[in-house]
Amino acid sequence: MDKRRTKRYMKQMSVRFGENDCEHVGLTYDISAQGMLLRSSRIYPPLTHLRVELLLSDQEKIFCEGGVRWAKRVPPALTRLIKKHGMGIFLTHTPIEYQQFVSQLARTQTGLTASPT
Repeated sequence: MDKRRTKRYMKQMSVRFGENDCEHVGLTYDISAQGMLLRSSRIYPPLTHLRVELLLSDQEKIFCEGGVRWAKRVPPALTRLIKKHGMGIFLTHTPIEYQQFVSQLARTQTGLTASPT
């Protein structure tokens, strides 16, 4: 049974994150308007407040903040076999650019594209 309140969209993209500075690197696995699954060799415990920098391109970055809801570390040899590992991040602060990015993901992943005018 899926307890998620918002739909998640599969999206692997580079992120930088940390408690104060974005000093660690990782990848997203899925993204929603309220959170993301973040995978990295650096795993923070639940309730840790994090800053997350999503790297859309070399020049375009989106800064968000949130808390670790759950964390699961797996040995490096098993990362391809165990799907749910990393950190579940509940976002508490997202700029409008993040919400627009998620809306665009929703349109492209559900087959809804903007019609030409």
